[in-house]
Amino acid sequence: MSAIQAFTTFPMANLPQDVWFLIAGSTRRKDLASLAAVSKIHLHAARTFLYCDVSLKKTRCTNETISLLLESTLALRVARLELVTDDSEAVVSTPHVVWPPLESVRRMSNLRWLALRGVPHLSRNPSPFQSSEQQGRFISILNDSCPNLKEIVVDPPHDVIGPNFGLQGLQRVKWCSSSAVQAGPDSFSHPAPRTLLQASRTTLTHLCLFGFIGLAEAELLGALRFPSLRSLILGPYMHPDDEGPAEGIARFLISHPTLIELGLGYLPNGIGSIVLDPITLAEAKAPILPALRRLHAHPLCVYTLVQAAPHCLISLISLEMGSGCSNVIDEFSRLFCALPLIGQLPNMRKVGYYIGESAEEKIELFSECIDTLSSVCPNVEVWVGDLPMGLTLGSFTKSFSKFKNLREIFIREADEFPIVDATMELASHCLHLSRFVSKAEEHGGVRSVHFSRDDKRRVTSEKITEADTSFEEISGWLSIYPR
Repeated sequence: MSAIQAFTTFPMANLPQDVWFLIAGSTRRKDLASLAAVSKIHLHAARTFLYCDVSLKKTRCTNETISLLLESTLALRVARLELVTDDSEAVVSTPHVVWPPLESVRRMSNLRWLALRGVPHLSRNPSPFQSSEQQGRFISILNDSCPNLKEIVVDPPHDVIGPNFGLQGLQRVKWCSSSAVQAGPDSFSHPAPRTLLQASRTTLTHLCLFGFIGLAEAELLGALRFPSLRSLILGPYMHPDDEGPAEGIARFLISHPTLIELGLGYLPNGIGSIVLDPITLAEAKAPILPALRRLHAHPLCVYTLVQAAPHCLISLISLEMGSGCSNVIDEFSRLFCALPLIGQLPNMRKVGYYIGESAEEKIELFSECIDTLSSVCPNVEVWVGDLPMGLTLGSFTKSFSKFKNLREIFIREADEFPIVDATMELASHCLHLSRFVSKAEEHGGVRSVHFSRDDKRRVTSEKITEADTSFEEISGWLSIYPR
């Protein structure tokens, strides 16, 4: 037998266990279940990694599943746990199963991330807890038995969760809402989120509130203080027409100089954008947002910061501006006129321009955007945004070639644009351009064109479709909407 034959016929079962763990650890999670079905050896290795990330649905959670977590060491491996309360009046839950599985959670001492989810299509989400006493036990177990828990995501509306929600030591809180219809402001309308935030006040670094914010909620927010807060994402601001901007949000920004990342919400249809109060900002005694690095907001919000706190933009490395409103031309134009007055922003590496459906006939606004940002932000490497309908290959190349250091372009809608021809032409002008990415609407995912250059700087391209990757993930945009 030759050496090659001996190698190819080596019994797989004789491989050391460490090798199997290495194989399982290098396998994509979506393929781990298939790997586990091959043999007991594969099952043992794959199960270890599968149970690092566990999702349990109330209607499918069986006694066998609970027993597996209780009677083995697998619960110790759980680092991420998702609990989905998916029952309703039309769905009968699995009988005799305690929900949420308190004793199983008690064994998850290495738990770092927890998500409590409802079901988006239900008009009325059930509570994850059967009673306030059970909720209290659940919170006590997390505080006592899960010392590594640092992140929580809460989907169900606040009114189905009791006020006893004081989880301690959290670093990241994301409070969403899975209701089919948002009736109005809800970010602080109930005590549960306030109790949660107060319990982790000194440790919180990332706060994301996707729900609508009204004037009362903004005032409550303005009274909170988180000494270590680095990231704040707020949902849209809903208020009557006769109410002015929310002073509470401006006060909150003034009192949190540690913020590095800021997302101020607006709706795709252009309404509900957060408006900062310029008077409150002008009364600040200390520099506003001196550490800010990433900003995503409506152009009116950015304009207010340019006027009241221009120094906070100088250190930005990422600026994303957006609105889906068709009458936004004046607000963008006002911003583009004001930006040059603060001088160049040499640290800026990424810009985003989101104008949605209203981009179709906004070629002049797009040109104004390109002219301003390429001048004010000469070192931009990444562009994310929308193209106006009717843009020609020549105008595309002329526009983006103004960014001399451009490396990546991410376009949300480009179905009718000659991507390969346009990007090949642009790559000959932008010598650092390495990738062009757009949404692939017909089958999901994204389409990418990758560029390479030989010694003589001749450009070649490769077109790739990545069905498993979302545009939001690959472009790294600062999302102000729940994913």
